[in-house]
Amino acid sequence: EVTAGAAVVLDYRDAAAVARALQNLADQPAERDRLRQLGLARATQFSFERLARERIEAIRELVSE
Repeated sequence: EVTAGAAVVLDYRDAAAVARALQNLADQPAERDRLRQLGLARATQFSFERLARERIEAIRELVSE
């Protein structure tokens, strides 16, 4: 999973679910801070340079077949 537990997963089309999730985070600063820290840590695992290298390698493999 992309979020690796660093996000509240919900159906974005369900306005009531979104409202509940936002209210829960507003009411629970410790949970909000925990998710923030996890999200920042998770973000360090992604970069445009890495994405580009992986895509170039995949294209090279496809071309060489």
